[in-house]
Amino acid sequence: MIYLTDSSDLNRHIQDSKLASLGRLTASIAHEIRNPLGAISHAAQLLDESDNLSADDKRLSNIIHDQSKRLNDIIESVLRLSRKESASVELITLKPWLIKFTNEFKEFNVVPEDWCTMDISHGDIAVYTDTNHLHQVLWNLCTNAIKYAVNKDNKSTITLKAYTDKSTNTSYLDIIDTGVGISTAEQEKLFEPFYTTSTTGTGLGLYISRELCLSYGGDLSYV
Repeated sequence: MIYLTDSSDLNRHIQDSKLASLGRLTASIAHEIRNPLGAISHAAQLLDESDNLSADDKRLSNIIHDQSKRLNDIIESVLRLSRKESASVELITLKPWLIKFTNEFKEFNVVPEDWCTMDISHGDIAVYTDTNHLHQVLWNLCTNAIKYAVNKDNKSTITLKAYTDKSTNTSYLDIIDTGVGISTAEQEKLFEPFYTTSTTGTGLGLYISRELCLSYGGDLSYV
């Protein structure tokens, strides 16, 4: 006798429980962290107003500002994830949605005219998704590609490839960059929270993006 079980509902329940636990934890510590962080930031701001600051002191004050902002960004990122409402899934036609997204991304970022190309197997691909979550995930991935995935000419272009595997009736959206790739060691840590190779990043972007995808039955992976 063979039992076949759809585990998607169980996985979503596990994911919701994980986010609920994270929400309780972050809510209890965010206030305690922000109080001293606000005092540090305010003290640095007052220090900046002094007429007797040397160039070295000014540099140290800027470091305090930058690192305070980074810590606050980490808190905001975790809180955004923990207070995330349940996914609001709707059926969308992918091609017009992606066109609207790329136009908006270009409007808010300094990118060349040919920064993005589309490769869509057929124009009527429709998917069930939370459009707010999909927007956040794509924005993060495209921003990463523009910043880090440059070729030997110091240029970055992105291809958005959408297609459906007819054997499983599963739709895929590939975000393909022109960078040199990621080392095997970094791939293993890519979706871990707080892991980053950048001096200015929080290390939460890819982790949150994957969690958002998982919350409505999708997934996010590096190939």
